[in-house]
Amino acid sequence: RRSISFREDVAVQQVTPAVAMVERPDDLWIQEDELAMNAEKILLLLQSVDTAEVDIDKNGDFSVNGKSYCSRGLEQYFSPELAQMKRLQALQCVMNEQHLQRQVGDYDEETLANIYKYSTLRSQREASLRACRDAEEAESYLHKQSRRASM
Repeated sequence: RRSISFREDVAVQQVTPAVAMVERPDDLWIQEDELAMNAEKILLLLQSVDTAEVDIDKNGDFSVNGKSYCSRGLEQYFSPELAQMKRLQALQCVMNEQHLQRQVGDYDEETLANIYKYSTLRSQREASLRACRDAEEAESYLHKQSRRASM
C-alpha cells in the first residue's frame, strides 16, 4: 500500500493569468466557431480520403487531388471503430478486475493500474513510434532550415 504525506515548507508563487496579459483574451483560445469549422474541414478531408485512392506513407502523409496532407492527430478518425474498441477493451478489463476485487472484499489499485497499463501496451507502442517519427521529421526539417540559413 502507498502512504501519502504533505510537505510543511510549501512556497506559493503568484502567477499572472494569461487572460490578464492581453487586451483580447478571446484571441488566446480557439473559439466555438473555429472549432466547428476545423471539425468540418477534418470531416471533408476524411470523406475525400474515403472516396479517393490514397496511399498514406510511413509518416502519415498523403495526397488528395494534388494537395499534400499530414494525417498526424487524425489516426482515430481513419478507423473510429477500432479506436473505440481499444478503449472499451481496456475499460472492460479494468471493470472486470474491479468487480472481482469487490467480490472478495479487496481493493488493489496497483493491480488495476497494471491491468490498464497492460491493456494499453499496443497503443503505447504505436504512440511511441509516432513520436519517434515526429522527432525524425522535426530533426530533418531543422537540419534543412539550418542549411538554408547558412547559405
